[in-house]
Amino acid sequence: MNEMLSIIQDLRDKLEKEKQDRHDQLEKERQDCCKELDIEREACDKDVKLLSMQMDEERANRKEDMEALRRVSPHVRVRLLSS
Repeated sequence: MNEMLSIIQDLRDKLEKEKQDRHDQLEKERQDCCKELDIEREACDKDVKLLSMQMDEERANRKEDMEALRRVSPHVRVRLLSS
């Protein structure tokens, strides 16, 4: 009887260890995914910042171009189409 109880306890311990190992593995994979997402998010943020700066520069250039056109040809009407 004690031998059977010992076998059952050993099986329970083994199953509990496998369960914990699986949990640890899944947690590690989750953390790795989070790190990858953070890296991708940082890259996207940098891209957005760069594109925003480029758009600001384009707006400034367009404004300068419009002002130059108005000075050179005051009789020509120039209208910007807003997008």
